Amino acid sequence: PEPRFTDHGDGTMTDELTGLMWTQDNVTPGPPACNPGIRKSWWDALTHIDCLNAEAYLGHTDWRLPNVIEIHSLAHLGEPDQLTWLESQGFNPTPFYYWWSSTTPAGSLANAYIFGWEGGTYGAFNKNSTTGPTVWPVRGSTADGIAPLRKTGQVRCWNSSYSEIPCTGTGQDGDHQAGLEWPSPRFEVDGDCVTDRMTGLMWTKDGNIFGSGNWADAIDNAQGLVLCGYDDWRLPSKLESDSLIHFDRRIDIVPPTMMEWWEANGFVNTSHYASWTGTTEPQASTSSYKMQGRSNKDSTSYITWPVRGNLHTADADLSVEITDSPDPIVAGGT
Repeated sequence: PEPRFTDHGDGTMTDELTGLMWTQDNVTPGPPACNPGIRKSWWDALTHIDCLNAEAYLGHTDWRLPNVIEIHSLAHLGEPDQLTWLESQGFNPTPFYYWWSSTTPAGSLANAYIFGWEGGTYGAFNKNSTTGPTVWPVRGSTADGIAPLRKTGQVRCWNSSYSEIPCTGTGQDGDHQAGLEWPSPRFEVDGDCVTDRMTGLMWTKDGNIFGSGNWADAIDNAQGLVLCGYDDWRLPSKLESDSLIHFDRRIDIVPPTMMEWWEANGFVNTSHYASWTGTTEPQASTSSYKMQGRSNKDSTSYITWPVRGNLHTADADLSVEITDSPDPIVAGGT
């Protein structure tokens, strides 16, 4: 939408794409009682949100720490500097580079996912750090947006000793579980292809159909594929690839893993989750995003997991897709 964000003139901004309302001030905003304007640990970030709600900050009592999908929905993957772009959209300038999410990496309980100026990767920071991320509150329902966001899948919560605890009242991702419900079943298998009923995308059933190779080979392999009667396969965009991530599952070999979840839902040969995307990193044209990260395009360590179709949720990458391919990939729509 144009404009993407609506400035309400009261210190809040609504993202017309997702329907979420954000504070215009993104550096731990709040009244004096909440000790605003500073970096805080993740635990103190959750307490800060409690304070905002107790003080009815900006007239609202339902602020929350955004989950990893919500905070990353602010990214514009066609822009090299998210801070500059967000400021151009009406948000206040910030001297800081990172913001907390409410989502914990299931395989790294001492950390929480963050969103940073580079935008495209799921970085994480130690929850006890007071020298890194700040707090950027969000409120509202994504169902009110043009392109609603899905739930992360995280349903568990942990205390400061990293023991699992009941989620109610913690303010963590597993407490709010914000976003659209996943359909059940989530995936539908048809021969050698699997359709994600959450996003509408069709994936190859074989998660490692071509083995590993560099980025250019991945593009050629995906675009040359004929499978299940279709010849319009391609590399997924960064956010299409991310739509397969289950944030309550680990990415290593210790259960419960994402690979186990994929295979329980009909995929095979998913032992290698690090797959290429068609999205070039805007800060470095020699690098491309991959699932949960980025890499130099010459690397041969990553695999091709082709996709076809169009997203019908907010996981669509609505920014410009930049590639060096002779046949540029256009994914997600505008």
